[in-house]
Formats: sequence, C-alpha cells, structure tokens
Amino acid sequence: MKGYEIVLNLQNQKCLIVGGGAVATRKVEDLLLAGARVTVISPQLAARLMELEQQGLLNHWARAYQAGDLQGFFLVICATNDTATNQLVAQEAKSLGVLFNATENPQMGNFTRPSVVAVGKLNFTVHTAGVSPRLTRLLREDLQAYYGEDFGRFIEFMREKRQVVKEKLNSAPARELFWRKYLTQETVRQLHAGNIKKVEEEICDAISSLRS
Repeated sequence: MKGYEIVLNLQNQKCLIVGGGAVATRKVEDLLLAGARVTVISPQLAARLMELEQQGLLNHWARAYQAGDLQGFFLVICATNDTATNQLVAQEAKSLGVLFNATENPQMGNFTRPSVVAVGKLNFTVHTAGVSPRLTRLLREDLQAYYGEDFGRFIEFMREKRQVVKEKLNSAPARELFWRKYLTQETVRQLHAGNIKKVEEEICDAISSLRS
C-alpha cells in the first residue's frame, strides 16, 4: 500500500482501542503518550491496562464491541484477531469517516502506523509498506544505535536557540542564512563524534555576535 506519511495531533482526541491484550496495551500506551483520551472495549484487560484504568488514564467498557460504539471517536484501532469484529468496526469507521487500523490485517484499515525511533524530540519512522516487518525491526535497531542521546539533547538546545535567533533577526531570510551557515553536515558529523559541547559553543558564539 502506497501511503502519505503524516503526524497526527491527538491531544485530547477521543480514541478507541478494541481489544485488551498485549498488542492493545502497546497501542494504548502510544496513544496516551500522544495526549489522546483513550477508551478500551474488551471483556477483559491485561494487567498493565488494569493499572492504567485504576490510575484514571483510560476508560474501560467491559464487554465486546457493539454496533454504534464508534460514534464520537476520532480514531480506532482493532487489536483483536476476531475477524467478525474487525469487519464490523471497519464498516462503521468507513461510514463515519473515522481513522481505522486493524493490527491483524492492516489492509482493512485506512491508515497504518510505521515503526518509530524516538531520541528525545527527534523521531524517525520506518516502514517497508508491509513487505518485511523483520527488515523494519532491523532498520529501527540500526537507527537507535546510530543516533545516540546527544541528538535528543541537541534538539532541546536548538529549540531554545531558535527562539533567541528569531528575536535577534527579524527577517526570515536572514534567519535561514544564519542556520545554513551554522547547521551543516559537519554539525551532524561532530554530533556523531560526541562533540556536542563544541557544536553548542560554536552556535552560542555565533548568536552572541548577532545584533538585536
């Protein structure tokens, strides 16, 4: 399936998980990290989901999925191997225009979620369009090994300094020229080499030389 990669803002969005096992647990935790309001429909819950419910972090409807349950939700993930339930949810999602993913059969849905590598606020997504989950995992592990914690730390540094540069340089073209000069492939090489302090000092010196 050829797709169009996007990043969804799920803050306070109502999201539904159908299923209460290990796969559902991973999906719930991902949605909670994204700020979603999560409801789980399942007769039973895995231990971790029970903990999250007790902490007030999710709503639990302790029964099987029923027609009409999808009303009012922005996104739904079926984390169950029940084909009949998956088909029912798929039909309702299509009629309501709700984002839908079935973990057992991604082709049934209108979106899939790629594998994610997160290093602080630096995120990489990896997928092979369903061709080879094994290769996807290997590539994810390779990225995790290659981009260490310094890259996450540098993103935080950049968030702060970007605002400082914006205050000192009113012109967008001027800001672009500044970052073109001080953010280069050499910057990336220095971060890989563990020289984050040197990189940050050079950027701080350059910013200090700017006139407000």
